[in-house]
Amino acid sequence: MLISKKSGALFLVSFLFLSSACSAPNQRDDVVKKEELFQKRFVYFDRNFAEEENSVKLKKIILDAKKLGFNGLVWSEEYLFSRLSHQSEGMQKIKKRFREIADFAKASGLEMIPMHFNPSIPTFVSKDSDPNNPFYQYQKFDFDEANRADATFVVKGDRAVIQNHKQSLTSANILDGMFYFKDIKPNTEYRLTLTISTKNFQKRLLKVSVLDSFDAGAAQILFGINQFFRDIKPNSINHQYHVYFNSLNHPNLNGKIKVYLPYQDQKGLTFSKLELEEVALVSDLTPTRKETLAIVKSADGKTVFKENSDYRVREERLELLSHNIKKEKRLQVSWFPKVNVARIHSQEPMADFCANPKLYIDIIKDQYNRIKETFGGVDGIAFNDDEWRTAAYNAKCKTLLDKEYKKYNKTGGFSGGDYIGIVTRKMIKEAINADHTKPVYLMSDMFDPNFNARNPYMGVKNGSIGSWDYLPKEAVVFNWFVNPKEPGLEEIPYQSFLKSLKHFSDHNISQIIAGYHDDMDNVATNIKVYKDSDAKTKKSIIGFMFLIWNQGGEKHATYADMPLVVKQICEQLPNKWPSEVCKKLK
Repeated sequence: MLISKKSGALFLVSFLFLSSACSAPNQRDDVVKKEELFQKRFVYFDRNFAEEENSVKLKKIILDAKKLGFNGLVWSEEYLFSRLSHQSEGMQKIKKRFREIADFAKASGLEMIPMHFNPSIPTFVSKDSDPNNPFYQYQKFDFDEANRADATFVVKGDRAVIQNHKQSLTSANILDGMFYFKDIKPNTEYRLTLTISTKNFQKRLLKVSVLDSFDAGAAQILFGINQFFRDIKPNSINHQYHVYFNSLNHPNLNGKIKVYLPYQDQKGLTFSKLELEEVALVSDLTPTRKETLAIVKSADGKTVFKENSDYRVREERLELLSHNIKKEKRLQVSWFPKVNVARIHSQEPMADFCANPKLYIDIIKDQYNRIKETFGGVDGIAFNDDEWRTAAYNAKCKTLLDKEYKKYNKTGGFSGGDYIGIVTRKMIKEAINADHTKPVYLMSDMFDPNFNARNPYMGVKNGSIGSWDYLPKEAVVFNWFVNPKEPGLEEIPYQSFLKSLKHFSDHNISQIIAGYHDDMDNVATNIKVYKDSDAKTKKSIIGFMFLIWNQGGEKHATYADMPLVVKQICEQLPNKWPSEVCKKLK
């Protein structure tokens, strides 16, 4: 399973062009002019640094990257970066590794670009009860109202259970790895149950994606969950795996979703059944009652019942206590489950910036300073902000952000796009780059109308259009949309990728093509979209990034593939990569 701004973004390109133009006026014809190269040639890395072997692996990648003409390292360690305040012996060792890698990268001529600052980071930090954490304030951040499940419960004696609708599909229903479910309700929590058997299954990994269904050619992907099941037993019979998600209030969902399950490529794995059902309050997803307190009303909504007086929450049911609630035939139930609406792997909700804007900015600022101190300085910062699942539902958001909203003479009412754009701008300008000296790199998803910056977008009130209008000039997007082999993008027409690049160019936003190289077939499209773009769009593309999300996953991607990618760029995009590297790769 994702930035930049308006007219000023060309300042970065202009600066690079000017500095290079003054450096070598009498170059030989066989030497590429510096301004023609991709100025930002990055490698992305996101392995767990609690494991020492990954620091060894990254040092080798840095050496290989240097030889191949890369000049920057984008390094993501979301969990450990957010715990740099810890003073434990184990964390001190990890911080020492961080500094060693940072120094090693700088000595190798690579820019250091830590990727952090997901909008959920303040949630993690404020709940982290380490004694050295100055921001421990449990419950300080509210859940956005969009992270809500609504359902009708049927009263049956001393209990109430969800009036659920269950659907089952078998392998006979599959089409190119896709299963289609219909009759999906808004604001409802769902459980997807996958039943598989294995025999000598060596891969031990399976990825399941839940995506909005859309018409072929519509170029409209609105919602996605990627669930990874690791360490699958090599030999098992009818073992079940579960994926939970909340459909939220998507008005144009058309009651459909699709599930991507590439089981046919899994040797030794047999799929038998896929079930989708509405679920009630699942205890293992709602361990903290203060965060997930159910709201139980009568069917007409006029009577609100009280927990522990009228009912108790049990796993997938309500235990009914009072006579008044037992006499009801139907109940309206709303709750705030820890369901995957923002950060799939952690089951955490997106932090609501409006809950406490000063605290939010203070935490981001503290995170930035701790990273700079640990790394001995950075050459830029990257936001891990690829998919916002909730935005603009809290009524106080517009009031708190109204000043910035009015500056841009917006019309049509405060929307998720305004919320996302303003919050991103405030994080950059107030917390990260008060001195305006460092570039800030952002994932393109929520700023691209060809992808997630659209209306509707699940969980984002009134859609996310216009988010790009707020981006400051020092912001640069990692445009990873141009990767049609990524699950969920298979039906996107090629012209949409060109429109994506042109969109950022038209708004004077610098961009870097982020090749999603879990599937190496994407390289051809990465190169083709550059070649097919107009002159202005090409000028806005200041770099290229070798990107792997899931090394060793279903595509068996590896950093050993870096030379293959560089070789293709050398052959098909002459003058965009250092000539001395290209000569060695011939």
